[in-house]
Amino acid sequence: MPARPFRPLLALLALLALFARPALAGDDYDRWYVVLLAGQRAGWSHEWQATEGDRVTTASVMSLEIRRGDAVIEFEIEGEFVETTRGEPISARSSQAIGSQPVVREFLWTDEGVEITTTQGGRSTTTIEDHPEGRWLTPAAASDYVLARMKAGAETISVTSIDTSSGLEIITNEITGFRREDAQAWDRAVPAIRCEVETSVAPGVVTTMWADDQGNAVRSEIPLGGLTIVTVMADRATAMSGGEAPEVMVDTLVAPDRPIRRPRETRRGVYVLSMGDGSELPEIAETSVQTVEPLGHNSARVIVDLDDAASVDAGDVDRRRLLASSAMMDTSDRAVVELTRRSLRRASDDPMERAEALRRAVYRHIREKTLGVGFASASEVCQSRAGDCSEHAVLLAAMLRVDGIPSRVVSGLVYADAFLGRDAIFGFHMWTQALIEVEGQPRWVDLDATLSASTPFDATHIAIVTANLDNESGSAEMMTIARLLGVLEISVEEAEQ
Repeated sequence: MPARPFRPLLALLALLALFARPALAGDDYDRWYVVLLAGQRAGWSHEWQATEGDRVTTASVMSLEIRRGDAVIEFEIEGEFVETTRGEPISARSSQAIGSQPVVREFLWTDEGVEITTTQGGRSTTTIEDHPEGRWLTPAAASDYVLARMKAGAETISVTSIDTSSGLEIITNEITGFRREDAQAWDRAVPAIRCEVETSVAPGVVTTMWADDQGNAVRSEIPLGGLTIVTVMADRATAMSGGEAPEVMVDTLVAPDRPIRRPRETRRGVYVLSMGDGSELPEIAETSVQTVEPLGHNSARVIVDLDDAASVDAGDVDRRRLLASSAMMDTSDRAVVELTRRSLRRASDDPMERAEALRRAVYRHIREKTLGVGFASASEVCQSRAGDCSEHAVLLAAMLRVDGIPSRVVSGLVYADAFLGRDAIFGFHMWTQALIEVEGQPRWVDLDATLSASTPFDATHIAIVTANLDNESGSAEMMTIARLLGVLEISVEEAEQ
């Protein structure tokens, strides 16, 4: 079976920090929150705003701890934005410590554009991006605007801003449903205004928030499939007092209506995916071996046929992005380049043979198959030689790019006979795709580096989303996964060996 799969949830939880940060509006503040996941304490959040002269700084730190089986993962997300009191952007900084090496991104607004410096593992790269197009408000200016509109009695507020944790993408928040309702802080009820917030980064995900009359967020609740993230106002000591990390993996496993015999030998699989809570099924990716037939708003039939691969329209492929270096896939890293070179010493010039050689090399190179690693970059994995499915997928994708083969990763599901005490389940998984010419036509070739040399790719892999893993957040892809957690149901119509 795949080596310790089911990993995209960690990347997802890092993304959720963007939505779980509960600051709404108001003057300078210093707020602390307890963060709950599925009803258990998962960590804390600290938000503050400070004005000095003509500069306003808004900042946040979120620290989370979760368990996957017996493994405990800790990660921390920080953000800071500096603007003038007139709402002009000056600089920003974001940091994500999920793997052993934090990824730090610094933004500096200049007349020529936005200078972005990305640092990881002591290596930095700097690029210049164009200023974001369109009208948007800096964080403090957006907060002031929301508070002013709330006090004016607006029934709907639309505010467009930016959050550098997701790059320079402009984000629109639609706030509706204002009504008076007490909010439950950690130790008391607080008179508050309740509202619903939907962000353009996560359409269909509605956050419920409660804020007091000064704009201080008291509570927020984010429903994600069968999981809910709650932030609750508390004092500093309470917020940081800790607790047992919640287990987040077992409840995301999906038991199909019937088991699959010899899953690693399956060449064709037909599955019906549906939302057990009746909500709308997110769009499911189509690949060279996977097609999707919508059956209604909340279900679809997915056909995975390894013997009926379709070619790719070259016009729909951005080869530059699929070969680019990034914080997650640093293709200039000396260790990654050297591992790629060694792995291909005996390979021919055939791209398919080279891709398979790299897949087997990654399986051998990652000696410790463990759930106890954060969402590590290719350079980290190359050094540590430890990880589960995402570490295998990211390292393989980077090595393919080093060899000039366009690549991306896939987040989806895979079947396992047994995992974490459960039998016959699908679990969330990550693998790699390489763009290779087969019989003169470009195709996405699936490569799962968690499978040994003697085990080929199989049709129990169900792709949900694909991602280039560039320096942007990939938030839309991860939110698609989030909406499935705890509510996805799978029926097995066919499984042919």
